[in-house]
Amino acid sequence: MPTPIGHCLIGLAVGEFYSKRKPGEKHAWITSLYFTAVACMADLDFISWDGDGLNISSLGHHGITHSLGFAVIASALAGAVAVFLDSPNWFRLSFLTGLAYTSHIMADIICVDEFPQNGIGLPALWPLSGDYYIIPLLPGVDRSHVFTMANAVNLSLEIALFGGVYLAAQWLMKAKNPQRQFQ
Repeated sequence: MPTPIGHCLIGLAVGEFYSKRKPGEKHAWITSLYFTAVACMADLDFISWDGDGLNISSLGHHGITHSLGFAVIASALAGAVAVFLDSPNWFRLSFLTGLAYTSHIMADIICVDEFPQNGIGLPALWPLSGDYYIIPLLPGVDRSHVFTMANAVNLSLEIALFGGVYLAAQWLMKAKNPQRQFQ
């Protein structure tokens, strides 16, 4: 699985397609924070509730929050809130929210699953299917031994790959609007 750093970089890239970043625009950081949070939201399944209260563990990780079903729910919820707030950009916000959430699923599905607590892969097509899917193209991060040379290499690869996606999104939007400012 990618680290939170990789998920945040992808969220920042998706946020580039929402923010106008005009000269003098204030609070562009809120857009960046929003899309970063959405891109990491699927990992809320690290938090569970039992009779004793909240628990933080990997027992529920890679559950149904890592599915397109939840991406649709997040997208619809964002669109509904935007419509309620009378936002003219409700569709764009809804679409990009779904894209940011889906980016988490896609980033996790292409990595080797180093911690198959709930099966190998993700239930990506839930609620249509409970099957787990994985396309292990990239190495995963070993969560049992965090400070290893292999994890350092994997993190470097992740930053280069997903940081490149973020820079490409900035470049694309700058090419589309020359008045746009880089951040």
